[in-house]
Amino acid sequence: MNTMPRIDPRKAKDLLQIIKGKAGIYTPEWKYERSAMDGGAALAELFAQMFGETIDRLNRMPYKNYLEFLNILEVSAQSVTPAAGLAVFRLVEGSQRSVVINRGTQLYYDRGQEEREEGSARVIFETTKDFYATPAKLMGFYSINPRQDIIEKLDFEEGSVTFFNPSGARNIQRHAFALASQDVLKLVSPADITLSLENTALSYLNEEYLARLANPGFARWSYYDGKAQIPFDQVKVKDGQLHLLKDNHTPLRPYVLEGDSPEEENFWITCTMQSDGQRDEILMDRIAMGSAYLHRDQPGVHIKPDLLYSNDLALDEEQGGYCFGTQLMPYQCFYMASEEVFSKRRARINIEFALNMVTRQVGDANSVYQYNFYRKYVVEKVDIPAPVPDRIVVSRVVWEYWNGAGWTHLKVEGDVNPFQGGEGSFKKRISFQCPEDIVKNSQNSVEGYWIRARVVEVENAFSMYAHLLLPYLEAVSLDFTYGETLKAAEKIYTENNCVKALSAPGTFATFKLYEPLREKVHGVYCAFDQQPNGFPITMYFKIEGQSKAKSLLKIEYLTQDIKGEGVWHELKFTDTTEGLTEDGIISVYAPRDFKKDTLFGQEGYWLRIGEGNLNYAERPTIQPLVQKVIPNVVEIIQKETIRGELFRTDSYEPNKTITLRNRPVLECELWVNEIRDISQAEMAYLRENKANSVEVHYDQGGHLQEFWVKWDPCETLINAGDNSRHYKLDQNTGRISFGNGLNGKVPSPAEEGNIKVNYAFGGGKKGNLQEGTIEGLLIGIPHVDQVTNLEMTSGGSDGHDLKTLEKVGPCKLRHQGRAVTAADYESLVLGQFAEVKDVKCVGNYDAFGQPAWGYVTLVVLPAHIENRMYSLKLCRKIEQSLKQRVSCELLAGGRFSVVPAIVMKVNVMVTVSLEDYDRAAEAERDIREALKRYLNQGMSGGQSFKIEEIPSLRSFYMLLNPLRNVARIQEIILEGRYYEGSTLRVIPLDGEFNLRYVVVTSGEHTVKIL
Repeated sequence: MNTMPRIDPRKAKDLLQIIKGKAGIYTPEWKYERSAMDGGAALAELFAQMFGETIDRLNRMPYKNYLEFLNILEVSAQSVTPAAGLAVFRLVEGSQRSVVINRGTQLYYDRGQEEREEGSARVIFETTKDFYATPAKLMGFYSINPRQDIIEKLDFEEGSVTFFNPSGARNIQRHAFALASQDVLKLVSPADITLSLENTALSYLNEEYLARLANPGFARWSYYDGKAQIPFDQVKVKDGQLHLLKDNHTPLRPYVLEGDSPEEENFWITCTMQSDGQRDEILMDRIAMGSAYLHRDQPGVHIKPDLLYSNDLALDEEQGGYCFGTQLMPYQCFYMASEEVFSKRRARINIEFALNMVTRQVGDANSVYQYNFYRKYVVEKVDIPAPVPDRIVVSRVVWEYWNGAGWTHLKVEGDVNPFQGGEGSFKKRISFQCPEDIVKNSQNSVEGYWIRARVVEVENAFSMYAHLLLPYLEAVSLDFTYGETLKAAEKIYTENNCVKALSAPGTFATFKLYEPLREKVHGVYCAFDQQPNGFPITMYFKIEGQSKAKSLLKIEYLTQDIKGEGVWHELKFTDTTEGLTEDGIISVYAPRDFKKDTLFGQEGYWLRIGEGNLNYAERPTIQPLVQKVIPNVVEIIQKETIRGELFRTDSYEPNKTITLRNRPVLECELWVNEIRDISQAEMAYLRENKANSVEVHYDQGGHLQEFWVKWDPCETLINAGDNSRHYKLDQNTGRISFGNGLNGKVPSPAEEGNIKVNYAFGGGKKGNLQEGTIEGLLIGIPHVDQVTNLEMTSGGSDGHDLKTLEKVGPCKLRHQGRAVTAADYESLVLGQFAEVKDVKCVGNYDAFGQPAWGYVTLVVLPAHIENRMYSLKLCRKIEQSLKQRVSCELLAGGRFSVVPAIVMKVNVMVTVSLEDYDRAAEAERDIREALKRYLNQGMSGGQSFKIEEIPSLRSFYMLLNPLRNVARIQEIILEGRYYEGSTLRVIPLDGEFNLRYVVVTSGEHTVKIL
């Protein structure tokens, strides 16, 4: 752009005015009139036009001299830069082996018709490294904190996760075991549950185990009431057994535990444990249980039966009733049902009857015939004695229970016949061991556990004159106890370290009731479905924000020792994430001897990412936020490599030039075959000292045939010596220039091609592609199903424009290739890196924007700032370039850094009133679009903000006021969102703030219409 002052500001119209004025003096008879065109007027017009062009050329002379001045300074536009990005390789489903992807593997994208230019219809990308694409899929990530006994399964679908700081709120670690028994644990009334837990092999530890399980700080015992787990009222150890006391009438409810048959519900008691710092396991191989009514030693009614029947007549449990009705006869039955008590197989059951013997008279004395066989008188002379009434009582009963096939004898002890007694109230007790084969049956249409007393004999059943003694039941009290006869647990469920196990009946094993976290390393454990072997395999880590502290990672894999047990071995790897502080790829060199194992309930092949210096473990505020982890990712660059392009040199060609077939050139490696004029001594010297710069070829007879020497590029040949192997490359034109024998060596002559060039070409903005645009491999690779770019490819530029060269060119005189002032730093970067949009040098501030005396920080705004990985790579590239130009004191003290600008999204909340509310939707859309155009970098019509340039509130009023249908802007509120390390910050922008290194971009905007 020409900004030079004009030598002569006159235009053609000014010259015509001069001619018109002079004509009145020199030729008064002729007058110049444009409307009356004659020969004189035509001549004047022609002269003014031609002389005006001469003036224009004269005015361009300063600008041309300025450009020539820049050429003398050797100011030239930097070559195009290639776009770079990431490609992800996906293998065919079902592949079992890793696939080698060589460096330089080419990928392509066919441009659309509207994008095509001559010779550039297809855009080629190449991979930058060798790697193995593995078919192994990531099945899960587990973040482990062994100190706090926390296991968190990381879920990237829910958002970013903290890698080394597992959350206690999402802790899936659980230490628990549960015991099931359909008989022992069918409880409603207050009960004492007895647990016998033994380790026969380590019996000396039983006392310690029981003490830990009775410690409320370690173990919490509970049962399920149908809604939630209810803790037991008391847990204690007595006589080498654990006693769980339940002092309420809340029933235990059966439920289906995880892993059990869904059709089978069981009664469970659960022990939930938490880490107590001890590393000892709790192992048991004999687990038995029993239960007893808690208050069986106290007087009073203990457990009431569920139902009482006299034959088929139900008895009221509160008011009582006649056990056998009002007539006594054989085969009458008295039934009792209790779901809680009579289900306790093998338990000792006690029943106490509170009876009242009701007496009724049958017949009278007159109805009794008396015969005296010992007297001989026909008529007695004495009074006849009154007859004594008989006693009609139940003299014998049989107790029975239902065994599934029929009623069978129940052996009872104590008052076997409690229904035989004297008149009045009395109590009788019976006791029996609940049979193993008792089952439910339906009695009087009611299903339950039933026992009965069946009348076998009635004494004086047919007496004409008797007292009928009817047993009247006033109350029945039941209780039970297993005593020493404990039953083995029917099912045992254990859960430790996310490993769940359910043991079926009859399983004889040692049960790990409590197992501390086996893994003692704080880190993240990655599970694969196959062995992720390869040299190397790659994993891409997308990081949110940036951590202030770099960490030294340590990667291990799970293999097995000579005993077949799992052991962790360290792996070699390369890390471009700087310890998970930025986006990058971790390349792991993984062998083929992974061990398949189950950790945290997940079976697979395992990698462990640990932290060597425990920065993240001890300082949770600097934890990295990881957005996603993707395997089989490699860096790609938009270029195409040509190898072995040959050129020939005639006899002694000084100042020889060759032009490569493809341009612009991104990389170049030039070899010259010097077999014809190189000495044996120089050959030996080059082989010994510069082996990497020499290639030697022999014929079939073993004779030296070709001796290729690698030449080095340089910016100018002026300072090259007569024997210097240097060449000058113009990357834009592909032209290579050699020396003349004085300034640079002349290539050796040859009859055939003796100059071999390996180079890569490409670059430009055409390589900046959206995510998923790359279509696939240029040449297919077996087992590779799909390849595409994982994210937007960024960094492609077409080189410097003339405006930039005019700005930075003269600065070469000032900085002379050295960075001293802030302007020197900025000029060096802008002149060397065309992909940099803006740069700012800040003194006395460190890389994190904190005041630091003597520090120099260079803040860079790339053209594609949304791609953070590209921005960080560009900053490292700039820093490496400037290390030869800045003060060694800054470098030695670590006080020089290059960082990308902090992206701050500006959210605008606008409250407006409108002129026409029927067009409110259109007005809202116009306001949003205006805000986006104003804030977005590089968007057509938008303003490009510089680093640390924050738009003022006034500028938004000026932006929105002229919009159609906006009557008045009531209020505008600005807020900025940015990441400080890995923490998202929100700040108001209405006033002043001192945040450094920020560049604004459009965020989310809210429009409120009043």
